[in-house]
Amino acid sequence: TPEGQLCAQLYPLATLNLLDVDTDEEGLLHPRLFVLDPDFLVDITSICQCLRESGPSPYFHLLAKFMPREDSLALQLGNAANQFLDDTLNTSAPFLESMQRTFRDYPLQYCTLEGVDERFFEQCRAQHAHIRTAVAHHFREAGIRAGQDEVQLEPSFVCDALGIQGRMDLLTADLTKIVELKSGKQDEFHGTFRLEHALQMALYKEILHYGLGRARQEVKTLLLYSRYPVLHDIRLGANHIARALCLRNGIVFIERQLRTNAAAFLDALDEEAFNPTHCQSRLYTGYVRPRIEAFLRTIHSATPLERDYFCTMTAFVAREQMLAKVGDDRADSDRGFAQAWLCDTDNKRLHGNILTDLRLTPRRDAQGLLTHVVATLPADDTSQANFREGDSVILYERNTEADLMTNRQSMRCQVEELHADRLLLRFSHPQRGDSGLRFDRLFAIEPAHSDALFAPLYRGLYALLTCEMLVVQQRSVVHDQHDIGFRNDLTLDAVGNDDIALGAAAALFSAVNRREGDIVAGLDDCRAEDLTEIHDALAADTGE
Repeated sequence: TPEGQLCAQLYPLATLNLLDVDTDEEGLLHPRLFVLDPDFLVDITSICQCLRESGPSPYFHLLAKFMPREDSLALQLGNAANQFLDDTLNTSAPFLESMQRTFRDYPLQYCTLEGVDERFFEQCRAQHAHIRTAVAHHFREAGIRAGQDEVQLEPSFVCDALGIQGRMDLLTADLTKIVELKSGKQDEFHGTFRLEHALQMALYKEILHYGLGRARQEVKTLLLYSRYPVLHDIRLGANHIARALCLRNGIVFIERQLRTNAAAFLDALDEEAFNPTHCQSRLYTGYVRPRIEAFLRTIHSATPLERDYFCTMTAFVAREQMLAKVGDDRADSDRGFAQAWLCDTDNKRLHGNILTDLRLTPRRDAQGLLTHVVATLPADDTSQANFREGDSVILYERNTEADLMTNRQSMRCQVEELHADRLLLRFSHPQRGDSGLRFDRLFAIEPAHSDALFAPLYRGLYALLTCEMLVVQQRSVVHDQHDIGFRNDLTLDAVGNDDIALGAAAALFSAVNRREGDIVAGLDDCRAEDLTEIHDALAADTGE
């Protein structure tokens, strides 16, 4: 049961959100939904990818986390379809122009993937035609007037109540209709939507309900399969939301195990964790199980040294990710994205993590698209913000102290220019019209967070286990202390934290291999004298 799963995931001092609570005559609370560690935000897509034919299992999160992401024709078709939707809504660009834009975004994939041929481009052409048909006819039938500047592309939302975050493909300016685009197949056997896609839409609706106070019956969620095209009106019951939050809590539990008990947790992992229903369908045995077996085989066949290094560094990265998301326990700390809703405005200003009372002026390109805004600071502003050019920030409307990014629509931007009295912000996705921004209101920006920064670290550690040569090299660095010629500078016994020792050793030799010029050495034939010279040269070069 969900309650039984939750009991197994709880730990001392765990934070638990209770939602939709009923109280009986004896004063006992009966919540409908439980959210474990709600400040640890989980992407909606991460939750939905744990729904498989073998049954829902949060352990599929591990495959997405560690195994290399494989480029495929289906993935590129999806990228092209997203570009087609943006262009159809924004510029009505013809097929060839849209195709050129998506090629500029993914040139390596188009040049290296097998199967990018005339048939693939015909599929893209069909997707383009279907999307134009859907926007012109299906959207209108659903009450979406895309031609009257009332839609927003790729709006972002954070919901601290549910502990989730997401980015929608399309949202109407009045927050009453959500559209999600899927370029793949629907459930062709039943002729309807796939459950993982429908659940994604249902969670978007819950974000609008718990975060922005929209009544569920006021929000319509529409799922567009551009392969056909078919537009489904999605309506899922409350039990599906409860199951989705069970998966979310399971992901949070797995992340905590990686931080605190990675070795024992991974050693005990088996196929049954991924296949709780003991499914033996052709899809599972032919496609899903081989990936599970490859992951488990890589983890369980590692040597003790390889296993220790992998688990220690995985725990180190997982703890850093948790600090970036949640922060630490110090009262004066400003670490963690969760400070956006946990910290008051005065403390945010003290640490330079917010700019408020901003007035926006739109900047449009030659096609009339809203690509930038100029954010002007108040004349009496004396805050010392820590923003820099190139930083990713969250922009949201803020007129009172009660306005937070969790209860307002937010948009991800990049700081393109920074001046004493103004900033130039570039939208991650150009918008048609005003995109729901009310330029007569006040706005704020705060630092953004993305788990994408940590993804290559986990995949890199997993790749280390699949490359015997690299593991041998790391062995000579980490464990054979007597072959290291700089024991006074980096001695494992003298460092209390194994994570720091392992990380320092790996960072040093990564720097050595990246150096151009004279300081390049292969680890296999390095002597102690060589390592001493390399270390001294790097120290002199960096001043450390």
